[in-house]
Amino acid sequence: MSEHHPISDSAEWIAYARGDLAAAEALAESPDVAPVFACFHCQQSVEKALKAVLISRDQEFPYTHNLRVLANMLPDDFPDEHLPDLEQLTVYAVHARYPSDFGVPTIEDAIAAIRDSRYILETIEQYLGSGS
Repeated sequence: MSEHHPISDSAEWIAYARGDLAAAEALAESPDVAPVFACFHCQQSVEKALKAVLISRDQEFPYTHNLRVLANMLPDDFPDEHLPDLEQLTVYAVHARYPSDFGVPTIEDAIAAIRDSRYILETIEQYLGSGS
């Protein structure tokens, strides 16, 4: 089943990915917000950025939050050999939304997620030629 994506412009998806990363950074700096929420926005940033690449190639993609599934669909010329741990970021897609037994991310986890998300977003922006 393909995901319905009403915005077919990859630049708009990148803009939303940047917004999620900015939200993650702001949340991580707030002492009143649990780090798990910054982690969630990091996952969302990467998900939207990966989908932006697929949209730029007019490639359909499944409705999934699994970043590895999306990364495996990237074009052959995408420089994905140095992508950070997508599995850890994927965990934050669902488990960060509700209390669960997967463990509570620390501020160190959030900082690592922000670092990885920023790197992935910058890599994708360079690939798409949109700058960083």
